[in-house]
Amino acid sequence: SQVTAEDVLAWVRARLSGARDPVEARRRRNTMHYYTLFLRRFFEWLGLRVPVPVVAKPRGVSVEALTAEDIARLLQAARDPLDRLIVALLFETGLRAREAIELRLRDVNPASMTIRVRAGKYGEERLVFYGPLTAQALEEWLRLNPGLGPNDRLLGVSYSALYKRLKSLAKRAGLDPSRVRPHVLRHTFATEALRRGVS
Repeated sequence: SQVTAEDVLAWVRARLSGARDPVEARRRRNTMHYYTLFLRRFFEWLGLRVPVPVVAKPRGVSVEALTAEDIARLLQAARDPLDRLIVALLFETGLRAREAIELRLRDVNPASMTIRVRAGKYGEERLVFYGPLTAQALEEWLRLNPGLGPNDRLLGVSYSALYKRLKSLAKRAGLDPSRVRPHVLRHTFATEALRRGVS
């Protein structure tokens, strides 16, 4: 009940300021677009008559995605089964990097080739399917790690370790490392799915 319109404006300004580059500024505007929508609805639900200006969503830009040839080069450049599993998993499932590193062995069902994502954005749980590249890489990874228990993390790496592995792979594959990031693999998954007629 003590929140004022000035408080809201100060919060929005603080969240949008200090971006280091145009990509970060765009990301912040996009995030604040949704945050201000959520806050407006929340105030309405509370019965507070405090105006919340909705931050305009940035205009769409072309989506970065890798080609099938790029993916093949990354897989060929893999130094070990973990490299192969990371690339295959992110490419075939569209998982976010954080979701991938939080996967537990119990979440993977090789019989149905599905993965239960328990650490999804906004706490959502969902089921994703994986394909032959992941199945093969997973089989090899589990054969080399027979001690993995159901509650153990499948990949056993941190976010920064996964990120560095992808950058190193890109260099080995002769690709521009700035183009190879976890989220670009997610975009690649989506682009490939659309190309194959998925809604």
